[in-house]
Amino acid sequence: MNRRKLLLTSGVTLTTALAGCSGDTDENGDVNGNANGNENGDENGGTNGDGTDTENESDPDENDGDDEVDETANQPETQTFEGSGATVEEVEIEGGLTVVDAEHTGESNFQVRIYEGDDDEYGTGFVNAIGNYEGASADLIEGGTQTMDVEADGSWRLEVRQPRATETEADNLPQSFSGNTPDIVGPIAFNGRHTAYGEHDGESNFQVRVYPEDGMFGEGVFNEIGEYEGETTFSHDGVGWVDVEADGNWTVEME
Repeated sequence: MNRRKLLLTSGVTLTTALAGCSGDTDENGDVNGNANGNENGDENGGTNGDGTDTENESDPDENDGDDEVDETANQPETQTFEGSGATVEEVEIEGGLTVVDAEHTGESNFQVRIYEGDDDEYGTGFVNAIGNYEGASADLIEGGTQTMDVEADGSWRLEVRQPRATETEADNLPQSFSGNTPDIVGPIAFNGRHTAYGEHDGESNFQVRVYPEDGMFGEGVFNEIGEYEGETTFSHDGVGWVDVEADGNWTVEME
């Protein structure tokens, strides 16, 4: 799969006291109301006035934890790599959206590619820059132990993470974000067709894509070169992350 990108966690027992009796009582009332009540009340927490048992009641707060639903997505562990010069590393991928946060101090090429298995001839490009670099980019990667190839002429640092989120953790539209380096923004909850506005004052690629948590492809929003200002529409359902590739100041608004 070649999708080369040029950048972008007491119970309170309520016992019902026996109801007091006044005046004459009939035989059943005296037998059932008192005999049964006294006999069973100690075992079951009390009786009703008619002699039937009352079960123990717990404080409603006692079971709150049992009723709560964990709405936090499971986040794979972030993996950190550091080095100097060209290096090959093994990276564990759970599959799906993968983000590489990268820093490089050097003068020549800085490239980061992840190869998905022995049959992947070209790999998936995350960084392709010259000289000093700082930014983040994303793509969808198959799960497994993958090979990460780092080309650099200076010191570098990489963090490989796989963001995950539920609908309740995601931000709702509209959203506006900006920056001056390649970046990943999210999670955002999308629900169909949306409008996007973009600005870019750089000289090279200005690309914006929305990636799902899992899948094969992201949804393209902008794909321009150089300075740009304009609007477009795109379609995405569910939680997504916005991948912005830019070499200058940029702004993206979505609604």
